[in-house]
Amino acid sequence: MNGPGQFPPTRWTMVEAIRHESEEKRREALDFLAQNYWKPVYYYLLRAGRTPHDAEDLTQGFFEFAIQRNTFAKAERERGHFRTFLLRALQNFQISEFRKQQAAMRRPDGGFVSIHELVKTDAYPIELKHNETPEAVFTRAWFQGLLLRVLKILRANLRESGMAAHYEILNQFDIQPWLDGVERPAQAELAIRMGLTAKEVSRRLGVARQALEQLLRKEIECYASSPSEIASEWNDFRRSLGANT
Repeated sequence: MNGPGQFPPTRWTMVEAIRHESEEKRREALDFLAQNYWKPVYYYLLRAGRTPHDAEDLTQGFFEFAIQRNTFAKAERERGHFRTFLLRALQNFQISEFRKQQAAMRRPDGGFVSIHELVKTDAYPIELKHNETPEAVFTRAWFQGLLLRVLKILRANLRESGMAAHYEILNQFDIQPWLDGVERPAQAELAIRMGLTAKEVSRRLGVARQALEQLLRKEIECYASSPSEIASEWNDFRRSLGANT
């Protein structure tokens, strides 16, 4: 539906589709939301003490339960940003043997994303930290997902603009340390690798960082509903990544 470098419909647009559109559009919207937001739900459940297998089943069950009860249709722009809504919906989801049985049900007609497949193919699993609360893990997984979505767009945009080296510099200097925990290289070392001067590496890194920040803010605007919420979400994102952005 969306080509390289394009943002998908806003989160609130998808929520509104659930509320007002045809059954087919509702299924597409719910599938979209599950694919984009399974991770915070899954890791919340893991941190809450569930086994990986149970967390997968319960994550599947949460989204399928949301379909049956039309949970996402209750979200409203004026009542707060979507991250808060999703966390509250998850906390209100009664994790019981009955819900476990629902998680194992046949997926709805028309297709619905498999959480098991998403977990199995996830390139960046979250490492749970000692004494971290389920809510903190939820937030960390949320912002990792946000960053990964935006990086796909940034990479496509820079490559299409003949600026692939800008992305590679950002990748080696910022992204790999953020996501993989590798040591950040010195800019002089990176310049040698890239066949550039240190000054040129610094300039291109600055351009790529600015482009990343613009895309991140645009993505946040997709689900935050006011300037104050956008500012709050941006600050939370920076804290989540150690203020490296």
